[in-house]
Amino acid sequence: MIDFDHTLIVARYFKALPADTVVIEVEAGDIAFGTGFSEGRGEAWTRCWIWCGRRSSDE
Repeated sequence: MIDFDHTLIVARYFKALPADTVVIEVEAGDIAFGTGFSEGRGEAWTRCWIWCGRRSSDE
């Protein structure tokens, strides 16, 4: 199995992603089964969406 970081490296090498692709990885605070995000991760997800929205509106 190949990890996510290496998948991105391979995809970029083969130009499988658009040049302006941005990847934001938010790691889980815990690995317990359930719905929703770990504590503090929901806020990180919201900040990511806001950042992406600002970035796309700047173009």
